Amino acid sequence: MKKFKLIVLVIIVALIAIIFWQNRQPVDFDLLFWSLNAPKTIALFITLVVGFIIGIIFCYVGSKKKKQ
Repeated sequence: MKKFKLIVLVIIVALIAIIFWQNRQPVDFDLLFWSLNAPKTIALFITLVVGFIIGIIFCYVGSKKKKQ
């Protein structure tokens, strides 16, 4: 089972790296009063991190409910 998880993790990391590599061109971001010109990779990375954090929070809350 550990080998399977490692293989899945390597595949996911490789896919993320490919997606980041393909989206290096700069893009304009408008956030309220700010305007920012940055690569799409930054937006993708921020989205990835926020999604990861939300997933961890939901897993934590779900495990707490099961214990009660």
